Amino acid sequence: MTEHLVFLSIMALGHMAHTLKAVVQIREADKTMTLRKYIAERPYKTGLSVAGSLIGYVMLADTGQLTLVAAMGVGYMADSVFDVAANKTRTQL
Repeated sequence: MTEHLVFLSIMALGHMAHTLKAVVQIREADKTMTLRKYIAERPYKTGLSVAGSLIGYVMLADTGQLTLVAAMGVGYMADSVFDVAANKTRTQL
């Protein structure tokens, strides 16, 4: 069980790194943006991203492909996947 705590922590760090990257990018245009404001303005996206991270983690663990790098990647990419999907949906409308 403790080995999962390490992998889950790395996954969470990956997720936080991507979220902070997004906040920094937005702050270039909007100096009033904070991490708290970013999350408060996107509660569904944040929740879906965390759920996506956990699903990806379970899939990696179930297939025996769970490594520290994979856990970091799942956490980092979960937020990106929803960004890409949302942008694609907006352009198709």
